[in-house]
Amino acid sequence: MGVPGSGVAWQSVRGRGTSAQPRTAPQATAPAPPARRPTPGMLAPKGEKELYKAITAADVAGIERVANQHANYRLAANFLVGTFAQGEGNNERAEQWLRSVLGAEGDIANDPFARKYLSNIPMDVEIVPGITADLPVDRTTTSLILAEALQGLGKVDEAIDVVEQITDPTSYAALSLAELYLASGRLDDVVDLTNGIENVDDITAMLNAYRGSAFRQLGHHDAAREALKEALRSKKRSSPILHFALSERAETYLAQNRVAQARKDLERILAEDSSFPEIRERLEQLSSTPN
Repeated sequence: MGVPGSGVAWQSVRGRGTSAQPRTAPQATAPAPPARRPTPGMLAPKGEKELYKAITAADVAGIERVANQHANYRLAANFLVGTFAQGEGNNERAEQWLRSVLGAEGDIANDPFARKYLSNIPMDVEIVPGITADLPVDRTTTSLILAEALQGLGKVDEAIDVVEQITDPTSYAALSLAELYLASGRLDDVVDLTNGIENVDDITAMLNAYRGSAFRQLGHHDAAREALKEALRSKKRSSPILHFALSERAETYLAQNRVAQARKDLERILAEDSSFPEIRERLEQLSSTPN
């Protein structure tokens, strides 16, 4: 069951039967029944019932009423209102509500309502274009969503401050921070953050692409091409990541007056995604440029 428009959905978990005895051939087993989603009991407090009802109905106004009227459920309600707001592009409202979550005495991960009802809800969070993650309801996820809202408001330095304060950094936090450093022009920080990273998944591929972009803007074109080569090493990475890396490599080639190679990378993007930002305009500019 999902909460429309929020990226929030109930998740049913299925298991597979196992046996301690060796088998000579695989045997089909019936899947375990879906994990039961908790519901408020008859004697549950009024605030718990109202918040649960508002969540299942995707009633943001109802969630906000609970935040204002029931102190014991305010933390979970504030988190949900802020998350809904960011998902809808209302970044000012998201900032207000999510900052209240981070400023609260308790940790959202330890909130009784969140532990009971929201631990089964994966938060579908876009970390950077091309990379979306199902994250748990905790302080780190709150910080990453708030950082997205702040970036949307043009408050990049504030967004960096929020991510840098994450006490238990993850690869997703590193990715968010690399993008923010790049957006703020802190190119040396991007390079330092991405030292020694091998392309083993989408996250590490994107970190190498950001590294290449930083080197290019610093004027270190050979280093940029090496980082972008690593970002493009696997074709299994998501298309937005590969296209970003190709566009950065094209700009690097142009800085080295290698127009034919730049055009080749841009045409590859065009063939796979004609909606890539300014791709047609860039190719038109190159059409009159000698090789």
